[in-house]
Amino acid sequence: MAIGVTNDMWEFNLITGQWSWVNGANTTDQLGTYGTVGNPSTGIIPVARFGSARLTDASGNYWLFGGHGLATNLVVSNLNDLFKFNPVTSEWT
Repeated sequence: MAIGVTNDMWEFNLITGQWSWVNGANTTDQLGTYGTVGNPSTGIIPVARFGSARLTDASGNYWLFGGHGLATNLVVSNLNDLFKFNPVTSEWT
């Protein structure tokens, strides 16, 4: 069931006032690509979701937890996953 959510990530530059694409797909309802737990990779992309919790830590890493999104069976489910994105290496863990 398509729900029209995305997994794209954007960054806002305070100096230029411009947004730039950082990571994720340019289409909706993507299942994402997972790797090995604890191993950072540029190939990891979290599943499309909404209602997630997110924050940026003091080191500039972006953390993403849970929300609602498409599970592997293409059904909208509660998600209980945690990702960290390192903007320096462009890797998700």
